[in-house]
Amino acid sequence: MERGNAGLLSRNADRRDTRRHNIRLAVRAVTPQGLSWLCQVTDFSSEAVSIRYPASREPAVRSWLESGGDCIRLQFHHGTLDRWQTIRGYVVRSGPGFLVIHFADDALQGFEMLLAQSGLAPSRPHQAPGVVPSRAPSASARGRQAEAAVRQAAIPPVPSLIEPEAMRQEPLGGVAMHEAIARLYGDSESGSGVFPGELVPDLIRTMGESPRMTGRGRTLLDWLTPVVERNLARNPEALALKDHPLRKLLNRIGDLETADYESPGPWPDALLRTLRSPEGADEEALAEAAGILSAELQQRDEAHQRNLRRVTKAVAGSERLREAEAATDSALDARLLGGPIPLSVLRFVENDWRNRLVLLHLHEGESSTLWRKALALLDALLAYHRHPGECSGHDVSAQLEAICGVQGDCDSARAMLNACLREAGVQQLVRLSEGFAQDADESADDEWLKLWRPGLEGMPLGSWFMDGHHGQPPVRLAWTNARRRRFVLVTPSGRKQYDLSLVELAHQVAEGALIPVKRQEQSLVEEALGRLLEQLYERRIREHTLDPETGLADRETFLGWLERVLHAAPLDREQALVVLSWDRSADAAALAGEVRRELGKGGMVGQVGARRMAFRCQRANLESWLVLLMQRCNALVADGGNHVCAGVAVGDPAIVTASRWYHLAEEAARTAPFEYPPAFRFASVPAERSRYIRRLVDRLAGNGRLRQEELMLQAQRIIPLHGATRMAAQYELLMTLPDEHGNLMMARELIPLAERFAGARNLDEWLMQAVLDCLSRPMQTLPEADPGICIPVLGYTLTEPGLVRFIHEVFRIQPCPVHRLWFCISDADALADPDTVALFMREVRELGCRICLDADETDAGLAYLVRRLPVDLIRVRARSQEENEVGREPRLRAVVTAAHQLGAEVVVSGVSRSQRIERLRELGVDYAQGSAIARPRLLHH
Repeated sequence: MERGNAGLLSRNADRRDTRRHNIRLAVRAVTPQGLSWLCQVTDFSSEAVSIRYPASREPAVRSWLESGGDCIRLQFHHGTLDRWQTIRGYVVRSGPGFLVIHFADDALQGFEMLLAQSGLAPSRPHQAPGVVPSRAPSASARGRQAEAAVRQAAIPPVPSLIEPEAMRQEPLGGVAMHEAIARLYGDSESGSGVFPGELVPDLIRTMGESPRMTGRGRTLLDWLTPVVERNLARNPEALALKDHPLRKLLNRIGDLETADYESPGPWPDALLRTLRSPEGADEEALAEAAGILSAELQQRDEAHQRNLRRVTKAVAGSERLREAEAATDSALDARLLGGPIPLSVLRFVENDWRNRLVLLHLHEGESSTLWRKALALLDALLAYHRHPGECSGHDVSAQLEAICGVQGDCDSARAMLNACLREAGVQQLVRLSEGFAQDADESADDEWLKLWRPGLEGMPLGSWFMDGHHGQPPVRLAWTNARRRRFVLVTPSGRKQYDLSLVELAHQVAEGALIPVKRQEQSLVEEALGRLLEQLYERRIREHTLDPETGLADRETFLGWLERVLHAAPLDREQALVVLSWDRSADAAALAGEVRRELGKGGMVGQVGARRMAFRCQRANLESWLVLLMQRCNALVADGGNHVCAGVAVGDPAIVTASRWYHLAEEAARTAPFEYPPAFRFASVPAERSRYIRRLVDRLAGNGRLRQEELMLQAQRIIPLHGATRMAAQYELLMTLPDEHGNLMMARELIPLAERFAGARNLDEWLMQAVLDCLSRPMQTLPEADPGICIPVLGYTLTEPGLVRFIHEVFRIQPCPVHRLWFCISDADALADPDTVALFMREVRELGCRICLDADETDAGLAYLVRRLPVDLIRVRARSQEENEVGREPRLRAVVTAAHQLGAEVVVSGVSRSQRIERLRELGVDYAQGSAIARPRLLHH
């Protein structure tokens, strides 16, 4: 077996037909040791196949290869087949995320039959170039290949200080990063395409804020500011071009800062002399300076590699010794623990034979003949004492001599064995109170550990952590054992800093002593440009969501804040929402300042209308506090009259969405008069609605049973707005059921109810079964034959493995193209547990599905989320039908610019007027959804 590149199958000129095919097949790989995983076929012919497996399975697959495994079974399934087909083969080539497998001789005919049944059989007799070898190698040749590959795979990859620059995925529309930054900075649709010179200080400051930088690096970056300004003025793409001297120099500064973090010294004199060149020779000077830093970094990296090899070699040796001792102790406990044993035999084992067994396991392995012979000698010695007449001492001594003849240096073992054989008649029996094996320090049933185990076990080598202890350098994961139960972290110089078990590492991460750093693997320029894009996006969104007069958030932003409050915890009667209304005589800015002072720091307040503001407060002493506040507001107007009134909606579990809570308070404010003393009105949930919600919550929680016909499935159409989109028309499947008036309750109310009152599992199971039923047959109510399906994912489901198992079930049972499925996750769930959400997204995308992030267009942190989560689409939801309000289009333009630059398409939901569609197309939006597109369809399943 050899290492190579994914999808490369060797050339052969002898085979009659070895055409290479590229098609999506559902494949499950199974090893004799019980390891299995789903994967995708990238290339195959009639003799070999190249498969790509999920990155989350990399540690398990690599451990299997390192242990000498090469025999594998591939279970194929295609839409034209009625069952899974199994083919046996051997791994002959491996690499990051892929395997190349040769089929055994007796499996060739079976695979050719599979191709014929699938409609993929070769039809042309001529030879296609660049495919697989002509005939399967012999057993001896295959064994030599496997042995060489296992030896190579047994040496784990050593993290390097010189990271290859992993360029980001291509942005949509061909917009470069500097062009996107210029558009966001200038707030224009086209932008000049030139990196704004005013942003160079911000870019340098962003680089200096990187956790890898020290004071030495920040000083050098400040000194380079004029050089960066001149080069960007001449070539706006200087930071986007991978080989440009300016980009190389800045990245090398970041790399060298990481390498010298523990003991930063002065910069080389040659570097400073080179950078003092005349202005006209900037590019040559930058190239020379980058070469100087590259040479310095190469020296640091060589020392780092030497230290790292020394550390990993010592740790791997101790791990092998630990495994040998564990295997030996387990074998001894199986023979000695429980029953009475002679004291002489116990002394023989403790003083000599246990150490010899450990050495045999280290040198020969658990499956070796000597190891089995050594255990067989112990069995014979125990049988000699228990049944003296059935086993002779000469046989036991002969077994020892057979082992000693190979090992040598067995004088102490002979002496102790002879003592055991002499004391066979008169012996003292003992019973072990505890075994040789030590108990594990972690519990597999520990609920707390289950939260951290998936992320830590799937963490790749080279992952960076910021050390929370004062003055400590960042550390990097350099080594882990095959079972992912021991982790060794080193400093940038290669010095071992931590040697932790899984439980210890989980505790360190949970307590903030070790903080995973995702951006440390990016280049300094890439990290700084991304963070600058986030900051400009946040600044642009805030400009169009804050009222310039009062500084308060607009209605949609305020409702977004309320929605997050409701998502975090259900409403109770200790919370209240107040809508304050005023007439033309009052000063809005003065009123806003008064309300802010009363609410204190962190108060939630927004301007929700022309002369209205809303704020959230506590229910306790609300009446007296609100009267005093309104009196202070009246005092701001000199005529001494009454100019304010208010409406109050007290929190209630029956209030599900933020918009419903706000509308209650707004209706109460409309009925409140402008009179003295200041008046306010209360609003409450209707009794009929409250009773209905209580009964529904009871059934969702499992105390009652939902009627089979009560839950229904709705399909909402999503259409592309231009011809360059990745997908055709799609449908989002939503749950619904009749409310207290017989109208259909929307999913945005049903899903939060289920999540808050422990009914999400019931709805999740129902939705998954309904989607499976719809995918198993054509949906007659939809105009398209095989449309794409969007499934909203409940927040509860993201922490359970049930959804990924469901996708696997679709692979196994239904002949459904997996690319038809895409899953929608809300930004609130993504913010609540970003690591779990990112893990789920990666697993789903590796299977071929797409991921959509459902976000609020007023969320200033949207670019931050999209840069860290592997999303394919962003769906922007509108909270009101006022689609021509001031600021909406600039916000959408900012969303489209940032999303396309980060490689994601944009869907706008809630489009209620057909005139809006053309304007969305002009703004660059990719898809539209809403009542103007099509009304929701009920699916009968």
